[in-house]
This record gives sequence, structure tokens and C-alpha cells, in this order.
Amino acid sequence: MRKLIKNAKIYQSDADSIVIEDGIIQEIFKGSKEDEYDEVIDIKGSLILPGFIDSHLHLLNLGYYLSHVSLIGLPDLGTLLDTVKTNLKEGQWFYARGFNESTFKEPILPTKEMLDKISTDTPISLSRACGHMMVVNSKVLQLCGITKDEEQDGGRIDFENGFVYEHAIEEIKAYMPKPTRDDLYDYVNQAMKYLNQYGITSVGSDDFISVTENWELPLDVFLRQSHKQHMTVRMSEQCEFTSLEDFAKFLDEGYTTGMGNEQFQIGPLKMILDGSLGARTAYLSKPYEDETGMRGMLCYSEEEYKKYVALANHYNMPTITHAIGDQTVDIVLDTYEDYMLEGNPLGYGLVHCQIMRQDQIDKVVQRGIHCFIQSLFINGDSVFYEKRVGDTAKTSYPFGSLYRGTPTGNGSDAPVEIPDVLKGIYLAVTRKSIDYEAKMDPSECLTIEEAIDSYTEDASRVIGRKEDLGRIAPGYRADFVVLDKNLYEIEPEEILKTKVLLTIFDGDIVYQA
Repeated sequence: MRKLIKNAKIYQSDADSIVIEDGIIQEIFKGSKEDEYDEVIDIKGSLILPGFIDSHLHLLNLGYYLSHVSLIGLPDLGTLLDTVKTNLKEGQWFYARGFNESTFKEPILPTKEMLDKISTDTPISLSRACGHMMVVNSKVLQLCGITKDEEQDGGRIDFENGFVYEHAIEEIKAYMPKPTRDDLYDYVNQAMKYLNQYGITSVGSDDFISVTENWELPLDVFLRQSHKQHMTVRMSEQCEFTSLEDFAKFLDEGYTTGMGNEQFQIGPLKMILDGSLGARTAYLSKPYEDETGMRGMLCYSEEEYKKYVALANHYNMPTITHAIGDQTVDIVLDTYEDYMLEGNPLGYGLVHCQIMRQDQIDKVVQRGIHCFIQSLFINGDSVFYEKRVGDTAKTSYPFGSLYRGTPTGNGSDAPVEIPDVLKGIYLAVTRKSIDYEAKMDPSECLTIEEAIDSYTEDASRVIGRKEDLGRIAPGYRADFVVLDKNLYEIEPEEILKTKVLLTIFDGDIVYQA
């Protein structure tokens, strides 16, 4: 089936027409051309870009989040508690995610006592936006058999306040209602439709244990959806596991990086080595400036982490690691040095790239380590990051330095952030918070072209799809986003007013405003 897109302002091209056949770009040209097409899409002079690529998010968890109550963007604690009261159904476990006390009018966390005032008969669990901390009521602790403070490898529970951190969250999730296979299909479809609204057509996604306890069911769902060609977002799966035994089983069954089809592929091993800056669980080399003696925590011991990386490397599978604190970055760099070949041909990566020292930035660039950044974090983190990390803030969130020195792709970490690419582009080029009077070092800003490329061509490289995604050129997949404003002809503030008109996947319109 031959299709023509005409009257387009094509990104990085003087052409204005695109010919598509079987989901592949066949030709781009300027001017009219006599030919017969099965379909013609006239975009009337609008800017057309390669489909946006979110280099790191959690697609399945995003769908799960969309099916529950949202706590994102609430202005204060009172509104949060009122939201819980309004939506609570007696006897039915209440779960919601997205609150961020750092951006409240007064930065006060909800506690077990506060949630108990709403109900002691119905379990209530609220996940912080970062996903690295949860607050629960007494009923949840009772159902989980927790009667006192708990310390465990990579996690802890503050019984008095109902605070649950890192790996201890899995202890709570084990008692929460389990999604069915049909639920997973619904979450996937909801998430893809939602991402298409923002012009996103491809993602690097960590899903295996985000809403289930094992990797097999999510993998089966993705494989079935992709083989049936039912997906509207391409995926590179960033594979996370709960144990070395599970990872070994995955490898023994023949899975490794690159397996799959054009809609779904196995990507790298994904490790979460520390927590988040917002929850003060990111592992720092010095104590937090606003919390005496606290340095954060590791989710795995260094020894166990290295065992995962070694096992992946044996099967030619790269590792990408969530490492937010600078002490965690040290561990990752030391470990990668033992396994990375010169030039990083497998694509070892660093996810988040937030609290970093200059010596670490230099090493990442020198070794060509892939970076998965989230410019969207600038909006909220700019409010408090200096108060937490002190002098290290001067070299933190070094997105410009990393982008210009090593393969770097942008993303959202959704559902941690709403996957609004245009908002991410604005924050990348300004480093000014949208919602608060705060900003970050402007020397690390990206240009508008760099910001666009961080969500297109450069993102395609870090998710392992540089040969067929991220460009408008013959031989590439026909994935596009059409905008109502030309990003090159407007002031940065106008980017926030720009709308997605069309999202096209494999040559088919999957979203239309």
C-alpha cells in the first residue's frame, strides 16, 4: 500500500513530500510528482518530525497508573488527603501514585497516622512520584504482618510513620491485588494510546517486574501483541529481574539483547542500584545537606550487582543502571570498567545522570557510556536539589556536557513524570522550572535542535534502533509526529503552547487532535 504525505516542512530537509510503502519510507522529494497512491495525507505546511522516542520509561506501569487515581501535581497535603477520601471504596485496597511533597506549599509527607484517620479498615498505599517510597496505613501493615521497623538489604520500613523504602516496597506489593493477563493487555493498550497523544512512537521500557512478580507474563503479553502487529509504540525492553536465578532462567530460555521483531525487542539488562533524590534514598558520597547523617542506600550490594553485570556480559547483553547518587555512579563506573570493550560496542548505559561530579562526567564521556537523561526532572528537582547535595549541585544534571560528549537520549521515566516531550524539550533548552521559581545552570542547556534530536535520532541509538528509527530518510520506519508550530520559528515559551496534530506509526495515523 503506497501512501503520500505532502505539503510538509520536513525536519532537516528541503523536501516537502514523503512516500511510504509497507510502513517504510521509500522516498522524500520536493514538489509535485505524478503517481498513484492508495492514501494521501495533506499536512498543510506543518512541521513533521521523526516520531518521538522516550529512551526510558515504564510502559506497563504507566498503564497501571492510568487505571488508578493520580496524585501528580497536587499542591499540598490537604488536597492529597481529600483526594484519598473522595476516591476510597470501603474494603477495596486503595492505591495511588504521584505525590511529590517537595513541591507542596509546605513540604510535609503524609503519614500512617494521617491515613488511619481516613480508614483503618481499608488498606491504603500511596506511592511517591519517584516510585522509591510508599506511605501506608495500619491496615496494610497488619495485612503484611509487619509489626515493627524493618531493615533489609536494599530497603527499610519505618513502622511508626508507615514509610516504606526501596526493596521493602515489594513486601507490600506481594499482598496487593494481582493484575490478570487481561489487565496487562489493558494497561499496555492504555499506555500506548496515551503515549501517542504526545507524539511518542518508540520507547525504551522497564516492565518485567513493575506490576507483576515475575518477568514471564509481561514478556508473553508483549510478544503476543507485537506478533499480531497490535502495537502503536515500538519497544526496546530494559530487562529487570528480582533475582539472579530469574535472570539466569531468562537467559537459559534463549533470550538476549536484539531478539524479537520490529515492534518489540529485548534490550539491555536494567539494574536499579539506588533510590531517588526526592525520597533521599539516592546514594551519595557525602551526607544529605538537609538530613543529618543520611547518605541514601544501595538496592543491591556491590558484590551482587557485579554478579548481574558479569552474567549479562557473558551472554553479550549490556547493562544499563539506574544510578542517581554520585557514590552509586562510582560503583557503576568501576564495574563497567571490568566488562566494557573500547568504544562501548554493546551499549552499557547510565540511567538518570543526576548527581555527578566533574571527574565522573569526564569518565562517562571518555568511555562512551550511553546516557538516559530526563530533562523533565528539571521542573521539580530544581526546587530542592541544591539544598540536598550542596556543592555537588554545581556539576549535577549535566545534560549538555553529556549530550555533546557521548550518546545521550532523553525520556520521561513515566509514570514518574508525564511523558510530555514538548515540555521536556522546553526544559532542555531553558533549564527553567515551569511551575516554580527555580532554575538550573544554563551552561548545560541544549539547543533546540539538540533537544529534538535527544528525543529522536540520538534516542534511537541508546535504545539500539539507530538503523531504522529517529530519522526521516529512505529505509527508515514511517513513524512521525506533526506539530501545529514550527519549533525553529518560535520563542522557547511558545514550545509549551505547541500541540501534537498527528502521530503516525508505520505510516498509519494513530492519534489525531
